[in-house]
Amino acid sequence: MKSSDIIEKLIEASKQYVYVDLSKWIKANEELLSAATKEQDEIAIATAYFFIGEAEYWQSKLDSALEYFYKVLTMSKELKDMELEGKCCNMIGSIHCKRSNESIAIDYFHQSIHCLKEIKNYSALSSTYMNMASVYINLEQYEKALACYKTADYYDDLESKEHGSQADAELNQLIFHINYALLYEKLQDYEKATEYLDNLHTYPNNELLQSVQQYTNVAYAKVTYQRLKQLHKNTTNLIVYSEFLSLVEVILYYSKNILYNADVIHDYLDILDYLIDISAFCYIEEMLHLLEYTAKECHSNTITIMVYQRKLSYYESLGDARKMESLYDDYFQLLQKRHQEMDRIYQSNLLSHIKIEEDALIQQSKDAQVKELEQRSSYDSLTGLANRNFLNLYGENQLREARQNNVPLGVIVLDVDEFKSYNDTYGHIVGDYCLMQVATSIRENSGNAFAARFGGDEFVLISYNAEEEKLINLAKSIQEDVANKQLPTVETMVQSNITLSIGYYYSVPNKEKCLNDFIRNADKALYRAKDEGKGHIVSY
Repeated sequence: MKSSDIIEKLIEASKQYVYVDLSKWIKANEELLSAATKEQDEIAIATAYFFIGEAEYWQSKLDSALEYFYKVLTMSKELKDMELEGKCCNMIGSIHCKRSNESIAIDYFHQSIHCLKEIKNYSALSSTYMNMASVYINLEQYEKALACYKTADYYDDLESKEHGSQADAELNQLIFHINYALLYEKLQDYEKATEYLDNLHTYPNNELLQSVQQYTNVAYAKVTYQRLKQLHKNTTNLIVYSEFLSLVEVILYYSKNILYNADVIHDYLDILDYLIDISAFCYIEEMLHLLEYTAKECHSNTITIMVYQRKLSYYESLGDARKMESLYDDYFQLLQKRHQEMDRIYQSNLLSHIKIEEDALIQQSKDAQVKELEQRSSYDSLTGLANRNFLNLYGENQLREARQNNVPLGVIVLDVDEFKSYNDTYGHIVGDYCLMQVATSIRENSGNAFAARFGGDEFVLISYNAEEEKLINLAKSIQEDVANKQLPTVETMVQSNITLSIGYYYSVPNKEKCLNDFIRNADKALYRAKDEGKGHIVSY
């Protein structure tokens, strides 16, 4: 059924404000949904939901965006609209990529490509391959990312030859140059990265250049920092980094449009990490202020958690224990809220993913698919230990049981001493091998205790009916086993020892205490253990 002229005009109005005026874009989407609902136009309703999901995505409201896109995905399949289905799968894949769910993201991207190739939508295909490159960048598979960019470039060229305007083609080329520059920065080819950025100035269209100025500034800052870091190894002299800091000043000055801020949020976090690395304190404070404002405007707990992590790192570098202690409670409360939000959307995400896998793997039984998904959702793929989701489910159950039986529950939190330095020095492959070895020691020495990877190099053990002596012996046995593991490095083949810092807490849980209280107290003990030096075991 053809949509009415009113609906068509509202769709065009929404497209007109995309990435240009956020408030007008949101209002246009609301008007489109209202009109489509009134006319009972299912395709227009699905389109309105898609536009609303896009607006939420570009504000980094990922949970809300995901709900809209899953709704659109169901509708597009019922309507047999392959274009909308393909674009929707692309956006869902992008959200999972931002959440570091790379395997799920790749599934959705392949589904998107299948739909869009069927209808020869080259523009949307180019977008999907661009987003797929982000997955491979997350996985540090940069050659695959480069191949995705080249494929995206190819489909964009096809689109511009058949349908695209000259302005669209030029804008896409600008974006490709910026992405190539950032990718070559990851490949540590700074000469090539700088060449791509310098080529941007050859474009005669000043208005187009201005539209991507924020992205260009960020790319120049990241490439400049890495180039200077390569030239001046192990220095924190701010004079050396003056060129980079000038670019940071420009970024901070022009970062007034909240839509842009949300769009480049992960690049801003990288730049904040660089500033912390060289102790550029005045810029750190400004960047933190910008990021906190962005998180507040986006209503994004995800961004706020990432900002809190950087603030903790910053306060640690300052040696400000008081500020760390104050922030830690807010950080854990937000983590708990985030986990509750994730639990709320977990079922809908899982069911939607099962449906995608059923279509792709029709010969396999539904029971086998569900079992595979349960395994994936409960265990960490690198270490084979339980993941945080499983930890929450198991830990809360143990907490209730300990409360009912009036017996103590013990929690141990441990991490690898100086893991970031180890990882940066010897590379992620050796770092991953280190974590697997630690996980093996935990598995072989944990006995009846439940063990999980909490995140990064941090692990959590839960012991039911725990006594202090039992917790200390458990911690020592893991610590000693890890210390006996000799890990050769890739570059030097020199044997390297690993040490663990460990904090623990045990108590009979009362009604006021939740699992996060136990983990938080053990984690605070861990931080005191680190203050005492490597390889210490400290109680709360």
